[in-house]
Amino acid sequence: MRIRYGLSGILTAALVAGCTDSTVPSLPEERLPSGALAALQQHVRYIGGGDLSCDRQVLADAPHVINDINSDGRPDFAIDTRNLSCTSREGNVPDAYFCGLYVCGYPLLVSNAEGWEVVQMMAGNEIEAMQYYREPRFRVRQVNLSDPSRRTVLVREYAWREGRLQRVMERTEEPQRMAGR
Repeated sequence: MRIRYGLSGILTAALVAGCTDSTVPSLPEERLPSGALAALQQHVRYIGGGDLSCDRQVLADAPHVINDINSDGRPDFAIDTRNLSCTSREGNVPDAYFCGLYVCGYPLLVSNAEGWEVVQMMAGNEIEAMQYYREPRFRVRQVNLSDPSRRTVLVREYAWREGRLQRVMERTEEPQRMAGR
């Protein structure tokens, strides 16, 4: 009898071990690939002219929006620069490299055959990935600076056409009116 229980215990342990996932979990798809991160680091060095310094982990953890904007089957990343914690060697305000008084830039990391290209998108207050029929786009919203009341929002959509990022739509919205007020 003891042998029977001993064998059933070994069988149970073997079944449990066989049911557990022993594979190493892969990195989440939304993380920046190392080549994209290197392109972003180079972009930061370029716009800062040697003054701006952003830790690699700060850039790796930067909020971003994912879309396959150029339809090559690989994700492309629009980086939200609003809250990057970078430093200036010369005492400048680091945020000024990314943001103006009302809006911040969204550099776009686009995959291509050679690796990664950084494309400077328009500045704004909010960005989202979207599909317009079958065309991938980025939609950027910002305070409409040409409206003296500042009650309207400028909305622009960008798509990848003829090998480059192009603005394909622009309109204004009244957020209060859209919310049913």
